[in-house]
Amino acid sequence: MDTMPSPFTREQARAELDRLGLSIAEFCRRNTLNTSLVSDLLNGRKKGRRGEAHRAAVLLGIKVGTVPSAITTSALAQGRCHEHIQTGLPSLPVADAHPYQ
Repeated sequence: MDTMPSPFTREQARAELDRLGLSIAEFCRRNTLNTSLVSDLLNGRKKGRRGEAHRAAVLLGIKVGTVPSAITTSALAQGRCHEHIQTGLPSLPVADAHPYQ
């Protein structure tokens, strides 16, 4: 039986940033994240359940999940507005039609 990949602990995520030579600020710049939010996640003050906190937790590797990739105008033009960055879980199902059309 396949098991789900184990997410990093907060300490392991911080060690991985150190191993890569990335400061929290640089990681945040590269991923368009708020530095206070990432610091709160790494220090255990936030859990990363929803919104940007969820996205940051998945990108840090402390949570298994998916986050929508950035929606750019070129992605919209090519019909790729429903792509997801995948971390450990299958992509979310996507309906073909927009619910408000």
